[in-house]
Amino acid sequence: MSRSLWAVANQTLFVEQRVLLADPDPASRASLFEGLSRDGHDVACAVGPNQLLYMLTSFGEAVATRPDVVIVDVTMGDANAWEVLRTCRRDIGDALLIILAPSHAPGAFDELTPCVVFTRPFSEEDVRTAALNAPLSRKLRQAARAVLEGRSAAASLERPRAAESA
Repeated sequence: MSRSLWAVANQTLFVEQRVLLADPDPASRASLFEGLSRDGHDVACAVGPNQLLYMLTSFGEAVATRPDVVIVDVTMGDANAWEVLRTCRRDIGDALLIILAPSHAPGAFDELTPCVVFTRPFSEEDVRTAALNAPLSRKLRQAARAVLEGRSAAASLERPRAAESA
C-alpha cells in the first residue's frame, strides 16, 4: 500500500533549510538572520544586489548547495529590482522566493511564483513562518510532479548529497 503524499512530505519536512537573505538594511538583516538561524535554518546574507547575484551564480547547477528559500528586499539601492527578482527565480528553480516590498499591486509578482510577498510594515514572525513552511509546499510540488510522471513520490523527495551532485 502506498503512503500518501502528505505522509511522505511530512516525513522529510524537518530538514535544515538553506536560506539566502538579501536585505540592504543592517538592522533588519541582522534581526532576520538571528531569527531564521534560531529556527534552525542555514542562513547566508547578501548586503546588496551585486552580492546577491554573485552568490546565486556561484550555486550554478549544484542542486545540493542551492538555497531552499531566498528572501529579497526589493529596495536594494540603484539596482533594477525586477531584473534581480527574475534572475533569482531563474537561478533558484522551484525554491520559495520571499519578497519584501514597500508596496505592491495585486498580481504584480505573479510571474515569479512560487513566491510570497510581504509589504511594509511586515511582521518578522510572518516572514520566518513562510520560510518554515517553504519545505512542505516545495516537497508537495515535487511529490505531485513525480506521481504525475509515474515515479515514486518518496524517491522524488530525497535531497541530493553534495558529493553526489558534484
